[in-house]
Amino acid sequence: MDEWDEKRKAQQWAFKKELSLGDIITFCTAALAVMYAYTTLEKRIALIEAVQTRQVLIDAQQDLARAQGASDWRREFDKVNAKLDRLYEYRQFKQEGSQ
Repeated sequence: MDEWDEKRKAQQWAFKKELSLGDIITFCTAALAVMYAYTTLEKRIALIEAVQTRQVLIDAQQDLARAQGASDWRREFDKVNAKLDRLYEYRQFKQEGSQ
């Protein structure tokens, strides 16, 4: 081998087949961080699902109340309409009687 090959080999990457204590601690810390992030994500998703379920129930109650309110308004309008019809008929009867 000439000098050029030796320089090139010295600059290439070399992997050692050993683990240091720092490598093991780093790996364990990364694994714990991933597990912690996953569990907090699960908690947040569960909380969002609970809020969504509660909101669906609230929406259903509001829809029912709105429908009930619309029904009440419809009955009131029908009562007013009936009173106006009677008033109109009374005035028609009164005008026919005065002629």
